[in-house]
Amino acid sequence: MKKISCFIVFLICSLSNFLGKVKRNFRNFIEMLISEGSSSSTSSSSSEDENNSIVNHQGEKIIRLKRWKKLKKWAKDDHMSIYTFKPFKMVHLKYDKNLKYPAARSGHRIICTESNIYLLGGFNPEMASIARPAAACLFTEFWKYNIATRKWELLVDRRTKNMPRELASNAIVMYRNAVIAHGGTGFPFGEANSNNTHIFGTQMSLVRKLKCSGDFPWPQYGPSLVIHDDYLYTIGGTTGYDYFCDIYRLDLKTNEWASIYISRPELREDPEGRYRHETIYTGKHILILGGGTSHINYDLKKLPAFNLEKNCWEYIETKPDPSLPQRTGYPKSRKCFSCIQYEVKDVNDNSAIEAIIAGGLGNNNVHLSDIWKFKVSTMTWVSVKDDKLNKPTYFHSAATAGNGAMYIFGGIEVRNRDSLERTNDMYKMWTTIPKLSEMCWDAITYYDPYLDRYSTDQLLKFGIPLEFANRVEHSKSSTKDSNRMKYRRLFENHSVLFQSPTKRFRSLSQ
Repeated sequence: MKKISCFIVFLICSLSNFLGKVKRNFRNFIEMLISEGSSSSTSSSSSEDENNSIVNHQGEKIIRLKRWKKLKKWAKDDHMSIYTFKPFKMVHLKYDKNLKYPAARSGHRIICTESNIYLLGGFNPEMASIARPAAACLFTEFWKYNIATRKWELLVDRRTKNMPRELASNAIVMYRNAVIAHGGTGFPFGEANSNNTHIFGTQMSLVRKLKCSGDFPWPQYGPSLVIHDDYLYTIGGTTGYDYFCDIYRLDLKTNEWASIYISRPELREDPEGRYRHETIYTGKHILILGGGTSHINYDLKKLPAFNLEKNCWEYIETKPDPSLPQRTGYPKSRKCFSCIQYEVKDVNDNSAIEAIIAGGLGNNNVHLSDIWKFKVSTMTWVSVKDDKLNKPTYFHSAATAGNGAMYIFGGIEVRNRDSLERTNDMYKMWTTIPKLSEMCWDAITYYDPYLDRYSTDQLLKFGIPLEFANRVEHSKSSTKDSNRMKYRRLFENHSVLFQSPTKRFRSLSQ
């Protein structure tokens, strides 16, 4: 007990010292900006019109005067209130809409690292007009959002070589140093389906279509993906007419597809075909959550589980939330919802897998906003009673980097009973208590959203640890050409998928 008390005191002292250093450095940030902003504002109007910029104290970077005014206005808002850590509370992330950012959409996918969130594809019928064909409703785009600086960057669009056109209800996964996308549908829906696999560069505007062979899955949309060893598993999906729960896998070293299991529910106890389901990967099993067809949604009480060792289907009975009545202790049947999974440590430092599901479309077109946690070790559902989605939402997407933070972007929101509207809002929720260093970094980015004004060396001098300083995305011009060329070569010869994560790829690996 004495050791535990000493350890707690040590943690509190360490956190206090770290936060004190952060507070002092942040005060230096503001004092420096105020002095620079004041000197710039007192200069002649003619010089302002000529270059309208100021230079920081080291002369390494130009800070636009309009950026200073924006920061000054931001500092007066309630954003400058004291930072508080709020687990299981949905927080709306605001980003600068004077810069480029993605339009409202649904049917897209996001995935993230500790540094960046990547957004692929999506659909919005309101984008169509007389001047723009219906195919323009599809977003042939690949975006990057830097979490520290709250800035979006369009990495890839339809002009990029090898960019796919079937980017609604596809599936993506982060694997080492690249984003892998498979399947999806284009316009017209259900007729322009894909069974191709593409890899997207996370540092440069690069797309590559894998040249595959073997026994291909059907061209379809709404599947789910799982990485097991060096294999990419695809589960389920639909052609728009038929629904499947077949399992295929792609050998990422040889690019060869193989059929692993063809479900035949009419002949044996295999799961029914479905799309827009989600999966949990345990290392031994792939658990299927929900999903459905145009007529039915599947429940989350009895989960189909594919045994990766025996290559067969099993079924797992889940347990209801013990704090709720039996009837309401399970999530409702649903499809088109979001799901993330992550690992937590118990008191004995053993790892356990948990998952979070949110929103979706229930039976009889009921729109859902509830949030549930699923504890894989005990197969128990727990209702997150402290919060829910801002509005009932479906066809949205969620992602996590494993540090405890969940991000949700876009989807179709229910504004009232008769009003459905696509959104481009981003939300964040801490799904567990993270490391103290993660809390400190969250506080720093809360107080100063413009950290990209400082070089990595400057951030280190301010006391920011290297692990977190590397999360700040700087402009392309600040990236070394040698690193960019090295990444391009790795990407083009496919070895980017199998390059061991290094310091340079620190922010790209999970």
